[in-house]
Amino acid sequence: MKVSNSNFNSNAIYKIPNTESKTPKQNINTQEVLDSSYPIDTKNLAIKHSISDFIQYIPNNLTTIEHKKTDIVAELLKDELLIRNAKTNKSQIQEVRIQNEFYGYSVDKQGYLGEDFNAAAGLPSGFKLHKSTLEEIIKIGQWNYGKWHNIFNEAPISNEEVFKHIDIANTLNQYYNVFTQIMPEIKESYSAGEIEKLPKGFSDKRYMANESMLEDTEMMKAFSIMESLEDFKVTNLYNKETFREAKVLSSQLQSIDLNLRVYELNFSVEEMKNLNFYPQKDTNFSQEALFVSFLNSQDARVLGGGKTQLREKIENRLNEILSEEVSNRSKKLSLEEINLRKQALQSPEKLKELIKFKLQDSMELLGKSKIFAPNEIAANFGGVTMDIYAFTQLGHYRSSLDSMATGIDLTMKFTKAVHNNWTISQQDIHNYTQDLYKRAQNFLHQTNA
Repeated sequence: MKVSNSNFNSNAIYKIPNTESKTPKQNINTQEVLDSSYPIDTKNLAIKHSISDFIQYIPNNLTTIEHKKTDIVAELLKDELLIRNAKTNKSQIQEVRIQNEFYGYSVDKQGYLGEDFNAAAGLPSGFKLHKSTLEEIIKIGQWNYGKWHNIFNEAPISNEEVFKHIDIANTLNQYYNVFTQIMPEIKESYSAGEIEKLPKGFSDKRYMANESMLEDTEMMKAFSIMESLEDFKVTNLYNKETFREAKVLSSQLQSIDLNLRVYELNFSVEEMKNLNFYPQKDTNFSQEALFVSFLNSQDARVLGGGKTQLREKIENRLNEILSEEVSNRSKKLSLEEINLRKQALQSPEKLKELIKFKLQDSMELLGKSKIFAPNEIAANFGGVTMDIYAFTQLGHYRSSLDSMATGIDLTMKFTKAVHNNWTISQQDIHNYTQDLYKRAQNFLHQTNA
């Protein structure tokens, strides 16, 4: 019998009803207390069990009770068996309480996080997220940040030494906020047909002009040692057809250092059928299953934000690495280029200015009757130079989706063209710019979320 706080009565323990004529109803709790090695007076068995259960919920520091819980039982019933079980149950309840918590949040008997976690993480009431999912996110986060210490230090650290504190609710809140921007509708379950129609990828185009890993290229100061999605906004969504085009466009823009990052999604029915702890509901899949599938596709890890904090030696090492990275990029990245990036997609003319800026070094080497070694071709003529060659001479764009054989074939043709004094004309630049600008604008508008 469990006594809730709302029914608590500190005087009830002194008011024992007369139950001599009643036979206790047999239940699981009664059977657990029975022990054949101890003689039991069944006459007052119901009373004893009621008090044994009830006594667990009386606070030890209750001002009206001066004795310990077990002493109260002994004084009232003088029953050795009841005392023994009261003491045992006390330690067992303390152990269960520890086992039924995860980073300070309640966990039910099946391992699902409770409503206190849902509230902290901004998840819907009744959301059933299993703690094993969170454990995997934490393991990936520990490995991902710990590796930077272990690579450069003779004495590696364990996963448990990476974080000083993990705000797992904040991490899940960030991921869920992105998830809700992706889903056309948030509901309890989804059919296989609905899942098939879900997006295959997404982007946040607002940071295209930014240097990778830097939040503010103009200031060259604001950078974070931990990934965060707190300010992430899904600006573009891609279906099966547009996802490939997004990857091709991303490759083209990357050649002029415009970073359209394409995040891939994999809402696979077959994968979700095999998810532990997230079973199908009839033939449908729960919102929780789709959310976990989303987490898997993003290689979800602990994110920066909230109260999450790395241990000092990890934080110091990452600060060293990123400070050096910022310093190196600051030397290579001029204020002129920063401004050209920010304005590049405002008009074809602005885009042409950026392309010409990126072509400066290549244009000085082309048409000079010089023979280049294979490694010199890659070092001097990568990026936009090879893109313009592929577009103007071969009639297609190169892409990160190209096979290795396709990439090698293009490199061989480009190398031969360079050795035959091929050069880029102003008309080539104009045609390439016009086409790229039109494709980028139309595509980003078409896939606008």
